[in-house]
Amino acid sequence: MLDTLLASKASEIVLYGLDKVTGGSLEAIAGEVIKSLKSKLQGIFNLDRARENQELLKAAILNLITEDKSFRNNLEQQVLRFQKEENNTINVTQNAQDRSFNFNNLTAETNTNIAADTNIGQQHNYFRNE
Repeated sequence: MLDTLLASKASEIVLYGLDKVTGGSLEAIAGEVIKSLKSKLQGIFNLDRARENQELLKAAILNLITEDKSFRNNLEQQVLRFQKEENNTINVTQNAQDRSFNFNNLTAETNTNIAADTNIGQQHNYFRNE
């Protein structure tokens, strides 16, 4: 992964992690990224101000990964784990007004025992109309 792309993705994960508090697998990985960056950027950049200075955060990460190849490799592995987990996450939203569900980004590992749903991505109404 190019250093500039890695810095950009890592800063996106930091912002994601600062906004989420649900404790899921994505948040756990984001927490690891934040923890490792906080220790490396201590005195250089305050991650709590990342939302206000995203470009400065990217520059600080880029500078750090250029100087420390071991840290760069570890950060890249964390970013790749985050991206893989993000691709495997099912995003389900419910519209309370019409009582329907919308399934977005639904993916499944290749498995011949999985029944295919040809209506993925469409809205489904699973409740009786009153």
